[in-house]
Amino acid sequence: MKDFFFNLRYRRLLLNISFSLCALVVIPIVFVGLFGNWHSQRVLQQEIDKSSLQVLEQTRRLMDYQLSNIDSMSIQLANSDTLAKVMEMRDLDQMKPLIYQIQYHLRDFYINSPYIDSLYVYYKNINMLQSAITGLEPIAHFEQKNILSAFNKMNNEKQWFFSDGINPNKSKNPLTVTLIRPLPLASEHNTGAIIVNLNQQVLFKSPSAELMREGEQIWMLHPKGEYGFDIKRGEPLTAQELKTVHPQLGKEMNNFDDHYRGKNYRFSIITSPHTGWKYIYLVPTKVLYAHTKVNNWFILMLLGISIIISLFFAVIIGKRIYKPIQSLVQMIGAKQNLSEKNLRMSSKREFPFIQSAIEEFSERKDELEQEVQKNLPVMKQNFLTNMLQTKTDNHIEQIRKLRNYGIDFSSEGKYFVSIISIDKYVDFVENYTEIDQDLYRYFIEKISEEILTEKFRVICINNDNSDIVLISNHYKKSNQKLSHESLLQPFETISKQIATHLDITVSIGIGEEVGYIGHIIHSYQEACRSLELRAYKGNGSIIGSWQLASDKNRNDSIFRKRRELEYSMINALKSANFTIILQSLDELFTFIKTFDNYPFSFAQHMILELVTSITHKSSELGLKDKSDEEDLDLYHTITQFDTLVQLENWVTKYMEDLIDVLKAQLTKEDLDISTQIMEYVKKNYHNEISLNGIANELSLDYAYISRLFKQKTGMKFMEYVISLRLAKAKDLLIHSSLSVKDIGKSVGYVNAHSFIRIFKKNEGTTPGKYREKNNPKMLDPKDIY
Repeated sequence: MKDFFFNLRYRRLLLNISFSLCALVVIPIVFVGLFGNWHSQRVLQQEIDKSSLQVLEQTRRLMDYQLSNIDSMSIQLANSDTLAKVMEMRDLDQMKPLIYQIQYHLRDFYINSPYIDSLYVYYKNINMLQSAITGLEPIAHFEQKNILSAFNKMNNEKQWFFSDGINPNKSKNPLTVTLIRPLPLASEHNTGAIIVNLNQQVLFKSPSAELMREGEQIWMLHPKGEYGFDIKRGEPLTAQELKTVHPQLGKEMNNFDDHYRGKNYRFSIITSPHTGWKYIYLVPTKVLYAHTKVNNWFILMLLGISIIISLFFAVIIGKRIYKPIQSLVQMIGAKQNLSEKNLRMSSKREFPFIQSAIEEFSERKDELEQEVQKNLPVMKQNFLTNMLQTKTDNHIEQIRKLRNYGIDFSSEGKYFVSIISIDKYVDFVENYTEIDQDLYRYFIEKISEEILTEKFRVICINNDNSDIVLISNHYKKSNQKLSHESLLQPFETISKQIATHLDITVSIGIGEEVGYIGHIIHSYQEACRSLELRAYKGNGSIIGSWQLASDKNRNDSIFRKRRELEYSMINALKSANFTIILQSLDELFTFIKTFDNYPFSFAQHMILELVTSITHKSSELGLKDKSDEEDLDLYHTITQFDTLVQLENWVTKYMEDLIDVLKAQLTKEDLDISTQIMEYVKKNYHNEISLNGIANELSLDYAYISRLFKQKTGMKFMEYVISLRLAKAKDLLIHSSLSVKDIGKSVGYVNAHSFIRIFKKNEGTTPGKYREKNNPKMLDPKDIY
């Protein structure tokens, strides 16, 4: 052993072996370790994201409930008939009796809500405020005058205000959160407002936050992202804290990692669909990945042990390799009569020397002939395979080449191709080893030759796949074709023998006979087409090409049916009526099964066109992104199935998955569409508008947006339009001197009778009586009538 270590060539060999062994051991360990670490972090991250979403969702529901209560209170107060009347008055003496009633409601709301710090009603006509505690007071006593300045610029929608956002000079004071709701609700002109100052310590401090672990936080941000609160402390977020998450607020749901307070944190963001407030969950990533240190130390220890073991085996292997190599070099030198000097020079580069000698020996004639004989079966299979794929008119040359490969075919008899295909080939490959598969194919090949050689010369082509191709040649020249029954009989025997002796079944496709060996490609193509009918007839079928439907006799009703059902499915897609899509798909497959004499590829391509059309249409409607790669994947997937049942099951599952994606996308768009329609109606209720016209403009189905609108407002479209018209009409009846007919025209009713009829149906009285009741005429003693 000592001599070997001091031998330079051995040390080089030992180094190479050591490096190779270390690489073979270390690389998999490193890969598995890194992959395991990555996978564990990924699984843990998914669990954390899932947990954070649950925490955020619970917090969101609680905080949304609190904000909704405050919002509902302001709406309830704003809908008070007493408050609506006071808002239109300008005489303080007339207002006082009603103001006392309003004072009672203000105190009731103030006392019953722990979130309200102070509550006011602002009367713009008299420039005074009514407090829930102190009652009516001049505007000069109100400390939040900057809020009134902002109110004068508001529209008729509620808004949230923050004291330091309105008055930057007071940003050092504690942040005041204020909800302002302009009055009246249904008017375009603000004559007052409800002002609610909230107690942020009570409102934005969640009891569930006390259960969070150390380092975890939950933030709540205003929809505009300018202000936020830590619900664990109930205190406002600093500008630096808001800056950390501000770039990520554009998405409704988002998970990301960032640096915060000198540590790495995991942020999870969701947006409330009801209030628009955003909720952010923070957890230190150090807690998530603490276990990775143990994994890293374990990998390093494993690497060290592996390297030591590799070096030990390298010494043993190197010694065993080096001695035979030296002996082989000596033997080759003796055969080549090399001198001692040349042998020493050659032995410095053992492997190139041995390789060169082997190449020289392989050039000898005997070895080349043995190599040809060895490769003859492969060359024979390649020639037969090429013959099935290429047409030639040089039939004599084809016969001569066949005889060179030991195939004695006659140039006079007819030829035909049959294909024996193993059914359920995927299961066959999974259930049997490669050796067993080869034995099964060998049995099928031999039993087929044994049965067919009674009538034909037969040669088999076995490409180690599901198909065994048989080329048959008649023994004698005959101008008459064998009857179809005569051709089917031996193949029925083959099928029965295989089913009897093996635990598998086969399907057989038979091509028509051809007169020349060079045209055998035609019989092969017909056999392939015949085998496709297995999709309709089932496994274990024997199909002749004469059973194929003629193209010229093909009924085009299947194309009309596909177009009809495709049109129905596209309309269902537009209207989001996904049940019809699945029903139409089931109807189409039921119809296809009646055409069981057509090639399966015909059905595959028809289904491919249908699925591609539905996918493209969903993309055109903006419901789903599409790529060219997706079309290619559809083609490869659909063309891989063997039976119509497999294709039907896959297409049904694909459509169900597509429908799930579309439902999720439509759910996100519902809110925006309904809000857009409501805003449009508020501005055009006095015109002749219709939901059908709106649907056409938005390129959406009428039934679909009608359903969305009712879910949003609780009313049908025309009921909502009528409610806006009547609200405006009542306002004009009380505060204007216009005639009933003119008022009807101004709110969208050209026919006065229609206006009176609809008004009475909804209000229980005519417009004139309503005016008399709510704005009675009084005699002025100063005037002479």
